[in-house]
Amino acid sequence: MLRRVRYIFDFSDQLMLSIFKLGGHQGNKPELATWLAREGTPEFVLCEDENLARFLNGLIIKNRGSKDD
Repeated sequence: MLRRVRYIFDFSDQLMLSIFKLGGHQGNKPELATWLAREGTPEFVLCEDENLARFLNGLIIKNRGSKDD
């Protein structure tokens, strides 16, 4: 799912990492690469629900602003 969201919105790796950071997850490029790899390849690692939720929360904050605003 994370891969699909990335390509729908045409997000770069750096933007994806900044969205994760907004959601409370300090990710890195190698970790992101494993989540974005095609299923069935040796590099693929499933993005856990908690990390996906953090990404989606970060996406909401990016588009709407934080609750404090």
